[in-house]
Amino acid sequence: MLKALLFQKSLVFVGFGAGLSDPNFSQLLGWYAEHFPNPAFPSFRLCLDSEVEALTQETPTLIAHPYGSNYSDLTNFLKFLSTQFLDHQEITARRISPSYLTVRNSIEHELINDSILMDRLDRDENLAFADVICPPVLLPVPHDEYVRAQRSRKDEDRVNRVDHSALVSGAEVLVVVGDESAGLTTAVKWIMLRASENLDETFPLYISYKSAQSRGLQAQVRASALQSGLIERRLDSLPPHVLAVDDFSPFSIDRAHSDSQFLTETDAIVIVIGCRPRAEERITQLFRDAGKTTETVYLGKLASEDIEQYAKLAHRGNYRTLSKLARETLETENLPRMLNSACWNSYSG
Repeated sequence: MLKALLFQKSLVFVGFGAGLSDPNFSQLLGWYAEHFPNPAFPSFRLCLDSEVEALTQETPTLIAHPYGSNYSDLTNFLKFLSTQFLDHQEITARRISPSYLTVRNSIEHELINDSILMDRLDRDENLAFADVICPPVLLPVPHDEYVRAQRSRKDEDRVNRVDHSALVSGAEVLVVVGDESAGLTTAVKWIMLRASENLDETFPLYISYKSAQSRGLQAQVRASALQSGLIERRLDSLPPHVLAVDDFSPFSIDRAHSDSQFLTETDAIVIVIGCRPRAEERITQLFRDAGKTTETVYLGKLASEDIEQYAKLAHRGNYRTLSKLARETLETENLPRMLNSACWNSYSG
């Protein structure tokens, strides 16, 4: 809860002396300093005028803000805060547009919390993104076609996986195709983050199309940008961004035309579209007709080495045994080689 508040709000610590050295607080502040070195919403520690310098060195993560020269000044200062903005080095409590790192860290944090591995890992650990999220298996053709190509005796017929380093290197639109249980949302967010990082730290902006259909895609993009702090007013121009639209369907009766038109006219530097099989051709044609370059990739199923990588993340000490058990369970239960929480828990418990 406190981690979420530190990301979304400016907190004011009142009456904290040695209490901030408590392990619960010191670990929290250490996590905060590591993940948000330039926070959009800075937090403050109220102190005496004479304590500012010492407390700035003691807890550099928090801005030491004086309330007076005596303890008795605190009451009047708190009354002042209830009606006025807290001003420190031209920082006010008005909405401040977050940095690229703040937005990116928020999305990474969501992916970590939603990961199938979190039930096996200590949530109190300072887990890095790469510690929990494996890159998606991406193929240039549907998985069945990929398997047939790999079985060919001719080397020229074989197909390689998509190189992650080459993603969105030339295309303006990347269409990601995956079944319902394939982890499409995670893959779309991962690709969006990778693209925004490669494009000189362009802001990532993620939209679930299911949640956008009631109001329309353009309105949802504006609302999400406003909520994320990318813009301060609904009609402000968006900063350079990578737009990811998950579970997009060009077959929606009510919104298909207007939403498709918005996508082809948006000023996003790169658009990442997540869709189900059999929708990719229509989506690709839509953008090509608008003069945009497109690339289509397909979510592939996990090979043995991929399962071993997940097992290593979940149980570093005994990952080979866990990997073998995972493969056996997938084959015995005739499950798709897509790791979701249900099948993972069945063989990792």
